[in-house]
Amino acid sequence: MEPTGARGAVRAAGLALALAAGAALALGSGAGCRCTGGGVGDACETSDDCRGNLVCGPNGACVEPGGGSTDSGGGGTSADSGGGGTSSDSGGGGTSADSGGAGGTCGGLTGMICAAAAWCDFVENNCGVADATGSCIPRPTGCAATYAPVCGCDGMVYSNDCTAQAAGQDVSIAGGCPAPAYYFACGPRFCQTGLEYCQRAQSDTPPLPDAYSCMPLPPACATGGAPTCACLAAETCGAMCTEANPGELTLTCAGG
Repeated sequence: MEPTGARGAVRAAGLALALAAGAALALGSGAGCRCTGGGVGDACETSDDCRGNLVCGPNGACVEPGGGSTDSGGGGTSADSGGGGTSSDSGGGGTSADSGGAGGTCGGLTGMICAAAAWCDFVENNCGVADATGSCIPRPTGCAATYAPVCGCDGMVYSNDCTAQAAGQDVSIAGGCPAPAYYFACGPRFCQTGLEYCQRAQSDTPPLPDAYSCMPLPPACATGGAPTCACLAAETCGAMCTEANPGELTLTCAGG
């Protein structure tokens, strides 16, 4: 018969062996291993939450080592990427409504404007009404100090044609600008009241516009009072005189 103390020692030794084997099994299968989850795309806090060689990515999901992310700024394609894709607001090689350089087209249905160093020349001086187009012309770099006021397409009065062009504006055949003091409208121009009359030459070659000029009043108009159409009777087209206001005379010569 085996002594009782010996049997106890054997049992204790067997229990220790079983515990050691269990610990070895746990180490071999990965302590702390998640039996569910831990795959690519699964949520994680650290890389210990991911299976195999997966790592916890910056977006809080398990990914392959070195793998990308949907919000990555790397080589992937993104909807807001500034790379080689085409964008409606791209500053690349597309055509823009304000891309007209010198020699380009301006106005029209889309209202294209010229580049900063050019102005839009409308053949009919109509400022692009009815979707008319014009041509971009380089702006003048220097203008004379002559005061011969004109009405620009922007509704502003300029000292002469050149200064309007330097500001990027064509003249408006329809006028509409407020006349400077002691001047009256003559198409896109302004003539001096009591010193000049407006001469209009109608165009017979559309789309060229009518021509307007400010002409000095003849000596016959120097009566001391406001000039009238009577003093222009001897002038070319004198019979075609109109008077908008006292002293504001216009002679219209038919084309042809």
